[in-house]
Amino acid sequence: MEHRRGPHYSSKCPFHIDPAHPLTAKKSIARCVKCVTCGNHRLEQMKTDLQQIAYLTVLESSPQYDPDHQTGASYTTFIRSRVCTKLWNERKKHLQSIPFCAIDEAQEDQQFAANPLVDGLTTEACQCESIDEAVVRQVDVERFKTLLPQLLSCLSEKEGLVLKLRFFEERKAVEVAKQLGISQGRVSQLFRSALTKLKKLYLFGAIGS
Repeated sequence: MEHRRGPHYSSKCPFHIDPAHPLTAKKSIARCVKCVTCGNHRLEQMKTDLQQIAYLTVLESSPQYDPDHQTGASYTTFIRSRVCTKLWNERKKHLQSIPFCAIDEAQEDQQFAANPLVDGLTTEACQCESIDEAVVRQVDVERFKTLLPQLLSCLSEKEGLVLKLRFFEERKAVEVAKQLGISQGRVSQLFRSALTKLKKLYLFGAIGS
């Protein structure tokens, strides 16, 4: 029997994560990425990028979990649904950019039978598309505060200052630019540079694991 894949079948997939330690989802994320990339050579070359996207999805989604939500979904179910939906959205986006794609999308779409319960979770998962901004707003602030001294030591002085102003003080880019005497474009550049370094350090265990 053919193994059905996609967000509507995520409940059939094993997924483990400790809410206090997001990196415990490593093996489950690897399985999800393998499922999403299976059968397409180009996607298989993107496994590392997809794993990073999955980790960021875990970080940005965790604070949004509501144990009293009407669906009654557990934390693991909620995160699994978010990760699965995000990865399949990425799959669809990249396949659409491939001319004359060998995958029969019409046939693939037939596998996604309606499931109202899962739809309630997956619909919400499509609402957060700006990864950089979502990380800043939603990731676990207390954990980052614990790691902040080590993180800042790996950033330039201005990168660290921009990160603190945007992340902890929730300043707008125009306010940060005015305080530091630089352009908004430069603020954005420093902010993204800091996030890139932060992502590598935080997600892949270089510090504070």
